[in-house]
Amino acid sequence: GGSGGGSGSGSGNAITSNNTTATPIRPENSASRALAIVRPPGHHACQSRSMGFCFLNSVAVAAKYALTQHSSKCQRVLILDWDVHHGNGTQDLTYDDPNILYVSLHRIAKQGSKLYFFPGTGRPDEVGHDAAEGANLNVAWDIRGVGNVEYAAAFSELILPLVSAFDPSLVMISCGFDAAEGDLIGDCLLSPEMYYRMTRSLLATAGISVPTVVALEGGYNLDVITDCAEAVALALLDEPWAHRVELTRSSAFEVAASEGNDSHTKLRERNEVFGSSIDSSNIDMVKDMSIRSVDMVKDMSIRSIGELQEDPSCASFNASTIMESVRQIISDDQSGAGDDGEGNGDGDGDCDSSSTSSLDIHSSLRHLKAVEGDDPGSISGGLALPSPIISPPQLTAEERLRAGRTELSSFWNYDSPSARMKGMGAKKSAIRCINQSIRAIRNTSRWRDGTRLRTKEIPNQNEFVPLVSTRNRRNAAMAAQSVEDMNASLGNVSMR
Repeated sequence: GGSGGGSGSGSGNAITSNNTTATPIRPENSASRALAIVRPPGHHACQSRSMGFCFLNSVAVAAKYALTQHSSKCQRVLILDWDVHHGNGTQDLTYDDPNILYVSLHRIAKQGSKLYFFPGTGRPDEVGHDAAEGANLNVAWDIRGVGNVEYAAAFSELILPLVSAFDPSLVMISCGFDAAEGDLIGDCLLSPEMYYRMTRSLLATAGISVPTVVALEGGYNLDVITDCAEAVALALLDEPWAHRVELTRSSAFEVAASEGNDSHTKLRERNEVFGSSIDSSNIDMVKDMSIRSVDMVKDMSIRSIGELQEDPSCASFNASTIMESVRQIISDDQSGAGDDGEGNGDGDGDCDSSSTSSLDIHSSLRHLKAVEGDDPGSISGGLALPSPIISPPQLTAEERLRAGRTELSSFWNYDSPSARMKGMGAKKSAIRCINQSIRAIRNTSRWRDGTRLRTKEIPNQNEFVPLVSTRNRRNAAMAAQSVEDMNASLGNVSMR
């Protein structure tokens, strides 16, 4: 997953899972997924201009690096950007590259409106230039309050079919969390579970063996960032959503303050959620992991801004972190097969047998915190996510697409018998925005023939109407009539 750069004070910690229920990743014991924890973000940075807290476009640089330095293994890169602000820098840097598919979901002001939403770019008709026409997709929400159902609709009806047709050999996610409910700027309503589902759907559609790098972008509520980053990490680890750590900050302090058997009992009660055994060997680590990880995120966010004011060049360490993640996960498959992590290459391919799972997301984040000081490397780091040893089944593109849509079916049921009841309560204005993007990308030279990209416009969904039985409606009407009659009687008495 890469190091923090600089003098190397940032570190990456490998985390594994022995509690996977989803289909495993790759047969060899090597990392095929990575989470790059970087600050500042980068998707607004252009070739010769910094803006929007971004100094260097780490994801775009890493994508170009993969295509040029690992061309034998990486021919097509998907960059999916779900930050609530359009990644204008990433679009500018990839707009004429047919080998990079850039997909962005973001807010934008309505056409002709006097309102403004930063950076003001990312219209649906911005679809790429020349040979890259059709390699740039913008799903631009011109309304506020977009939530799980609308995002699930955009993924199921448009983004996942496009990803399937593009068939990427590397997936990169510009992972901003400012579209989440509770963010101070985004004014959208995504839940942590939705970030989990979007990640899972993308992994399933692209192919679970395709290398994937997730790099943090924007977000303006530390508590929201913590919850959503954990959800994405669980998705990368193939952990089921039921294993999500439910400790809130207050309960974390409560656990850390507990002593002896009482603390041990409280942690054992959470054993099912953590999905890992808790005993005397790791009890101390578990008690303080949540508190220290939250402190680490705060510290990184605050210090990164201050250090960049003193030395903007330290933003380059973010690019090195992500490029190292890319280098590791698309390096020679054969060289990593059967290696035990110490270079012994005993050929058995066994993973570490220690009991580790979603607990280690927090502990690994905690260990990323570098030694106090002025080293810019302390603002970034990465997590390499080693793969299980079982070979993935060979699925067709259609089967992978179906699996991706299934991940989102609790919010948007693509296979619903009624086209107007796929996502109850979906905002009509949001459906309109998705349809604009469908029309724009479908009419490009790359996808115009319709044989590879099969998408069609979405009808407005029926409004959600609570089911009330006939008897209940009749009883309610009778009760209302009784109240009305009583009021009328009281009125007559008072008049007399």
